[in-house]
Parts: sequence; C-alpha cells; structure tokens
Amino acid sequence: MIADVDVDIVAFLHDEGFLGPDAPEAARAVLEAEGLTRPGKVRMAEAKLEAARLALTTFLLRACAGCRTRALTDADGRTLVEVAQEACPYCKGSDNRRAVSELVAACKARGVKHLLIVGGTATLHAHLLDLIRQAGGGVQLRVVDGAEAVHTRNEATAHMQWAHVAVIWGSTPLPHKVSQLYTQHPLAAKVKTITVTQRGIAGLCTQVMRAIAG
Repeated sequence: MIADVDVDIVAFLHDEGFLGPDAPEAARAVLEAEGLTRPGKVRMAEAKLEAARLALTTFLLRACAGCRTRALTDADGRTLVEVAQEACPYCKGSDNRRAVSELVAACKARGVKHLLIVGGTATLHAHLLDLIRQAGGGVQLRVVDGAEAVHTRNEATAHMQWAHVAVIWGSTPLPHKVSQLYTQHPLAAKVKTITVTQRGIAGLCTQVMRAIAG
C-alpha cells in the first residue's frame, strides 16, 4: 500500500506564484474557505493540489504592481492580489511583455484590429509577434522590413488599405525612401499614422498607446 504524500502549503503557494506581502495570506484564506486545509495546518495532501489550483484560479487573480490596471479588466469578480514581477502571469518580469499586453488591450478597446509596423528588424518582428500571441491575440500584425528587398508604392497601398493604424518605426534601420512610401501616401490622411522614435519594443508600445488614446 502506497502512503499518501503531502506537501508544504507555504512552498506550494510560493510555486504557484503567490509571492508578495499579502498574496500568501489571501491564497491561504481561499484554501481554508474551500475546505482544502484548516487554520494551523502546515501541510496538505498531494491529492488536493488539483482542487487547490482550481480554487485559487477561480477566486484570485495575480498581477504585479505594474500590471494591476491591465489585470483589473480581467478580474471578473475575482480578488486581485499583488505579486512579485517574476510571478505575474501578465509580464513574467518582462517590461516588453507588459507593454505588449497593455498595447493589445488598448487596441481592442479602440477597435484597432490591424496594426502595420514599418521598420524594425526580423528579430524584433519575431519577438513582437510572439508577445502579441502570448497576450491573447485579437490584434493582427503586418511588418515591413525596410532594410530588406525592394518596396513599391503598390505594396504600400495594399498595406495602408489593410491597416487601421500604421506605425513608422523610425529609430530602426529604415531608409527614408521606404518610410516616405507610407508617410506621404494619400491614405495617410485616413489611416492613423504614427512615427515612433524609440528603438525598443516597450518604447514602441508606449508611444503607440499614447497616440491611439489621443
């Protein structure tokens, strides 16, 4: 006969990301309210872990201080508990991840579904696309690598007809003759066109959010 295995409750909550001044206490209160442990107990049967995770997810929402505003839109009646950045499911300690998550939320709120990025490198594009996917999608991204291949006015027209917002990433390798295809395009008067002066992804997201909010 195999003996039941139990786990340390403090260690379990730590592994689940409930780090911070109040998060462990809030999580412990949920476990007690759901009858999965009781006051004073320090260990819990391993067989209860799945039910414990379900209870914590049902009643609590974790977010770091930087992602608190973004998390409030997802709370759905759950209690928001502040955790350390590395335990935050929104940014996981990454400024880029947090910024992209906020940008996706801002685009959704304003009906921006098609985002065109002119400029940037293949590495930046791949990272940005992955972060948008991790943020839950809802925003389609097209990218134009200005330093590669030959770009035509017809291609620019197709991109501008598709875009809800066009972003000129001017701080990255982007020949003037390529950026002009977009900034001087007749559709630039109808499509919100933003010039970004920050090289990094977080800076890009911040400038775009400010522009679409205005």
